[in-house]
Amino acid sequence: MLLTGAGVATLSPVFTSPPQPRIVALGQTASFTSSYTPATGVSTQWSRGTGTSFSTISGATTATLNLPAVKLSDAASLYRLRVTNNASKAFTDSQPVSLTVVDTAGGRANKAE
Repeated sequence: MLLTGAGVATLSPVFTSPPQPRIVALGQTASFTSSYTPATGVSTQWSRGTGTSFSTISGATTATLNLPAVKLSDAASLYRLRVTNNASKAFTDSQPVSLTVVDTAGGRANKAE
């Protein structure tokens, strides 16, 4: 571990269990979860986007993102988690993951590509 003169860790966080793609029925809750090291002294922020451009999801600042009552349009996005070392501001983004929403009544599935 790299340390500054004051003993503050300067490394970027590392995902020990990154978020995984999810398949969820229309109207159900989709949950993405992750773990990382260090587990303390960091801040987290989930975002959604197209793969090249992401926007933060308001209030989504824990290791788990819950999307209640998913709609087919929720599957048009990819989701990722940014973990930031509060001391050094070094950060790591998870790989973007997809959400597939299945409409069991209509026989359709939507997923971001």
